[in-house]
Amino acid sequence: NLFTVMKKFVFVVMLAFLWAGCSDNTSSRSEWSGPTLSEVDQTEDGIYVSPDDQAPFSGQVGGEMPGQSGQFVEGELIDGKWNGPVKIYQTDDEGREYLRKASEYRNGVLVGSAYTYYPDGGTLAEIRYTDEGLVDCAINYDEDGNVTRNSCSDT
Repeated sequence: NLFTVMKKFVFVVMLAFLWAGCSDNTSSRSEWSGPTLSEVDQTEDGIYVSPDDQAPFSGQVGGEMPGQSGQFVEGELIDGKWNGPVKIYQTDDEGREYLRKASEYRNGVLVGSAYTYYPDGGTLAEIRYTDEGLVDCAINYDEDGNVTRNSCSDT
């Protein structure tokens, strides 16, 4: 019946607003005072190492991404590999900085959900990864928040 359909629609819309309100889409990065990504070396196999002794680097890093003008990364390296949340900020055409990507790493492997954002903070895409770092599925959104593509079976 129409009333049941409307109740379900309102419930889904409310969940969408709650989900959007709970996302950690911090629009600006913190002032960085620690080592920058350009101050650590990266080996051919992707391990970040201290330039002094070439030992795998551990600690918080930030700074402009080498070769990616206008993109700034913040995250933690443990034994030379990304671990925990990694955020990438980008400058838009008007010079404003915004959170472009937010992802989670475990021992250098993307896990869980990685989000890409529009400059206004809306979600552009969610890519879900398995614990092995393989893409499980993806959801794309238009600028109004409507799903334009969804390969996830649970949504």
